[in-house]
Amino acid sequence: MQFTQVVYRLSNHIRYQHIPGNILNGKHRIWPKLTPKHKRVLLRDIDREINNMKLISRPFITEEQSKVVFDQLNKEKSEKEFLAKLEKVRSNKNKLEDKRMSDHLDPLRYHRVWE
Repeated sequence: MQFTQVVYRLSNHIRYQHIPGNILNGKHRIWPKLTPKHKRVLLRDIDREINNMKLISRPFITEEQSKVVFDQLNKEKSEKEFLAKLEKVRSNKNKLEDKRMSDHLDPLRYHRVWE
């Protein structure tokens, strides 16, 4: 605390010849110079975004066509889910059911009485 007070009082009299701390981040950082390469990359990215927005603005199929396709996909998905459930039942048919240790020890508790 005392050290910070001393530094604070002396900071008005001591002028820094350099920026204290890391010069690549913070409020007083040194920004890199903008080169033609950076400008080209930025313009290319902006052009790509414009092309993407053009593609998005024009739909490939109408809403009616997309509804038909969506219904077909839902039907296939429900069929696949049903077949997956059947396969799961078939595969688990011969397996034993998972049980907890308390289920195995319940018959032993039957004879336990309080005095």
